[in-house]
This record gives sequence, C-alpha cells and structure tokens, in this order.
Amino acid sequence: MQKKWVGARLVPALAVALSLIAAACGGKSDSGGKASADEGSTAANASVLGTPNAATGAPVKIGLISNGVGQGFDQAIDTPVAKATADWINAYSGGIGGRPIQIVVCEDQSDPAKAADCAAQMISDNVVAVVYSSNGVYESSWRPLSAAGIPTFIQAVGTKSAGEEPKNTFIFNNAQASTIDGPLALALKHKAKVLSVISVDIPAATVNYTEGPGPKKIEDAGVKLDLIPVPIGTPDMTVQTQQLVHKNPDGAVNILGNDAFCIAALNGLKAAGYSGVISANEQCITDNTIKGVGADYVKGIRVIAQVPLTDTQDPSTQLYTEIMHRWAPKEPVDATGTFMFLAMTGLDAATAGLKGDVTPQSIIAAAKSMPWIEQPGSGGRHIRCNGKADTTQPAVCSNAVLYATLDGQGKPANYEVLLDKKVPD
Repeated sequence: MQKKWVGARLVPALAVALSLIAAACGGKSDSGGKASADEGSTAANASVLGTPNAATGAPVKIGLISNGVGQGFDQAIDTPVAKATADWINAYSGGIGGRPIQIVVCEDQSDPAKAADCAAQMISDNVVAVVYSSNGVYESSWRPLSAAGIPTFIQAVGTKSAGEEPKNTFIFNNAQASTIDGPLALALKHKAKVLSVISVDIPAATVNYTEGPGPKKIEDAGVKLDLIPVPIGTPDMTVQTQQLVHKNPDGAVNILGNDAFCIAALNGLKAAGYSGVISANEQCITDNTIKGVGADYVKGIRVIAQVPLTDTQDPSTQLYTEIMHRWAPKEPVDATGTFMFLAMTGLDAATAGLKGDVTPQSIIAAAKSMPWIEQPGSGGRHIRCNGKADTTQPAVCSNAVLYATLDGQGKPANYEVLLDKKVPD
C-alpha cells in the first residue's frame, strides 16, 4: 500500500462522529488520494488475518444501512467493505455464534423517508443486528430499529439521543471524546490555558461545545473555551483568526470542517502568526489542504484518525489492507472505508462470547457482557459495551481517540492513542 495521505473522499459524517457536517459542507474532496490495493497481497501477508476458524451452518442476517451515493455524498464503499470484513470474520473469527454472516444491504440516499423504509426492510428481513459506518440520517432508521429491539452497531454518530439509548445501541467512537476530550487532552499536554474551536456554524458541529457535559468538562480542567462558529463557505477567516490570536496567542486550536473550510482557517491562523498546537477532524486535512496552505505550516497538526493507514507496518493497517486485497481487490483501500471496517470489527469483538442461538436478544446480551478488548483494526483502541465507558452516554463503547501527527510533507507520520482507559466491570 502506498504511503499516501488518504483523507480524500468526504463522507456524510465527520470522523469524529459529527454526522451532519460533511453533508452540509459539500461533496467529495478532489484530492484524489487513495492507497493502492495493487501492491501485492502475498502469502506472507496472510498471517495478519489470524488463525482460520470457519463459521458453519445456516447464515445469520446482519443488516447494513448506508447513505449510498447522491448529491454531495459518496458512501459506495460501505457495501464492499462490509462484505469483505464479513468474509474475514466468517473465515477467521467463526462468524457470529459459529454461524456465517450474510450482509443485507439497504441504501437510504441520505433521505429520512428512505431511511425509515430501510428500517422496515430490516425488520421484515428478520436481521439480528444492523451496522452503520456513519450516516447523516441515522435517527430515521435507528429509532424504529431500536423500538423493535434490533441492536445497532455504529462507528460514528453525533446524535445525543443515540448516545443516551441504554438498551440496544452500541457506538464505537465517542463524539464527546473526539470533539471535547481529545482536543482538551492535547491542550492540557501543551499547558494551554485556552482551547479555541473554529467550527462550521451548524448545530451538528457546535452542539458538544454549547450543550451537555462538554463546556463544564473544559472549565473544570482549568481551560477556557473560545468557540468560533463560522458560516460554511467563508473564504477568508482573517478577522476571526486575528481575534483568536489576540485572545489565545499560543494555546490550542481545534478545527471542525471539510478541507475547503480548513484551508481558510489555517491560512487565517498562519497570516495572524498563531504558534500554538492545532488539532483537526479527519476530513480537514487532504491533499487540497496541503496545496492550499503549505506543508510547512500543517507540519505538527494532530488529526483524528480511524486507522493508522499511512503506517504500513502497523498491524491494524495490515489487517484492513489484507482483507481488502483478499475479498475486495477492485476497491480502493482508503480512509472512507475504515468507518465500515471498524463497525464490523466492533460487532465481531462485541459478540465474540456469544453461545447458542443467534438472536437480537443474544447479541445484545453478548455485547453488554463483553470484556474490555482491543477493537481489531483500530490502531490499539479498546472497547467495552457495558454502558460504563461514558456514564452520560450508555450506548458508547469507548472514549479512546487515535491521533496522527503530520510530518514535513503534511502526511500522517506518528500515531498516538489518547484516553484509552480501561472500562470498569
């Protein structure tokens, strides 16, 4: 796999679980960056797949609800990644309860009415669980599924109601950890007294800084929050960044938006002479951003990542790459697919202890009784779905955040896991 930064295609949700931002910001990025799946799936690489443990018997239906492809979004990769990962689970992880997974797909085109229809289809098809990568109209299908007692597993979602659902919802990426705890940890690490947040001015992006436990958490840490909402499409942020530097000349800044938004924010910070630590969501930094801002300035920025894709020696990268090489060789091995990959590996880890009949109820019971375990392919993050990872959000299974530090070419070089504290029994 080429060592190339691949935050290329803009998904309908932020990597940090702000699931409406990207759809609001526009369509795919034009960076064109993707890792190649043509550089050799060899017999030696096969060892990263683990020890063969084939599932047998009648298949178990697992639903997949995806936005699919439409104006301003492209989640076409969801289906091939889900099926490829299911093939790996079936061949090497014993499927679910020893039975092979069969993926049942429904695409909602980011339309709430179609999303509700997808939920009805899943219920009619008798699926035992539903997975999502990230989804801009998640609630429209999730609510009827939850009411029907069907468990849902999702990598990233920003809705408060989903996080607070205690019975049958499982979320592997904590939006609070990604938007509050991670940036705050970096601010404290660098002894910053102010955390400035430059965010697209839509509720899905700013809510964690205006409501819930986030603002108090920052205050209790002895850090002042400086929220700077900026309208989507603003081409010049000189005024906002000059004001920021006046208040916070060398503290910490977190940026939330797509690459066009981030180009304006970073150029504004550069022009204003900002010298503090900068973090950003995954869609912020693409090849477009590096060209528009300059690799010298983006060096050192921390970017939230799903999988350490540019580290070809990392076991998580090798696992994802080999699964795609083996079962979806015509598909790109890029950052967009990692959301679905992790939703599937999370489902696999959460149901590893399931014995007996595979039903929605037995899947829920297995997930709630799972141990604290490393999520396969996650770069070292752990999950546990017993409702105690975040007491304010019982659906959340992890608080851990994976950060990449950009090097002198603006590419992710060093990855670190933050906030990966063991979830108690």
